[in-house]
Amino acid sequence: MYFIPKEFDFSQLKGDYIQQICFSINNIVLFLERKGSIKMEGRFTLSDEHGNLCIYETYPVNKDFGLLKLLEQRIEELNTNETRSDLIISFENGFVLKLLGEEGYESYTLNIGEDRIII
Repeated sequence: MYFIPKEFDFSQLKGDYIQQICFSINNIVLFLERKGSIKMEGRFTLSDEHGNLCIYETYPVNKDFGLLKLLEQRIEELNTNETRSDLIISFENGFVLKLLGEEGYESYTLNIGEDRIII
């Protein structure tokens, strides 16, 4: 596992929309309208507008995990935890997606423009 670089500029994703969500047996990819994609391969949490939180394991993909509620939703805020291993994405509908970085394997990949960050 790697970490989100300190120089990574979150503002380039702010205001973008989730345009498409693709599911495969081993990963889930969120395609952004303008900037790129986020490939999820590990654990994540999703909380709804009421703060109800669920923890999920991406593999095996056998349901939508509630992620379809992120379609056409604008990204309002992006943050990391102190170790810069987790990415926290807040959406306009009140949902919060937290991608959890795990030691020992790659958990998620950010493809933003020509930049690629593997966590």
